[in-house]
Amino acid sequence: MGSRPAPSRTAVVRTELHPQGYVELDRVLRRAVWAEPGRPPPAPGGLVDVTDARERDSDVLYAFPPTAARHAKGTPR
Repeated sequence: MGSRPAPSRTAVVRTELHPQGYVELDRVLRRAVWAEPGRPPPAPGGLVDVTDARERDSDVLYAFPPTAARHAKGTPR
């Protein structure tokens, strides 16, 4: 995938991102693909940062490891 596009939002992993699964964002389940193939995705219940797909007609989000500073207090922003 390369560099992380901005802006990103925090989501909760609800199913394995292997390589696609579901994340919860604003109380809605959304399909997401793990965008860091060299790193294992977090397990269900873990936090990820998500961005919209670059393709306009895609409803799939890209999931990245959470940014440590954003999640230092354990609350999504």
